[in-house]
Amino acid sequence: MSFSLSSSRGIALQLRETRFADAERALGISVPFPFAGWASWSAPHAAGVAVLSASFHGGTLRAVEWYLARGTIPLTPMDLGEISLEPGTVRLGDTSERLPAAFLDFAGNGPVYDRTFCAAAEGCLAFCMALHGRIVRIALYAP
Repeated sequence: MSFSLSSSRGIALQLRETRFADAERALGISVPFPFAGWASWSAPHAAGVAVLSASFHGGTLRAVEWYLARGTIPLTPMDLGEISLEPGTVRLGDTSERLPAAFLDFAGNGPVYDRTFCAAAEGCLAFCMALHGRIVRIALYAP
């Protein structure tokens, strides 16, 4: 099993496979945000604005995060399609009960999120963070 973020615009963001040019072709021109080396897009969301941030090394995806923005961000929201964590079709705003069984619940609360869930798969660490029982951040990292 491997995790990816998939968009209804026809791209599956897969670690160590998705190329930067393919991401921009499917999602539009990115903005370097929140740090140098990251490419980001934003989209309207029922709970505010969502941000898709990706880091590429050698042109290939190494990390991707899909999260609800906190505060003002310097990105213009655009239509990125419906984005979800696969397998499981988990979306921002879903309850944590929708997470696949592979996700383990870390005990305790953090300073920003109520709960953090983690799963390991082929070449991927996947994290889902929840606030008030709702998923507000999905992150995939190549170890």
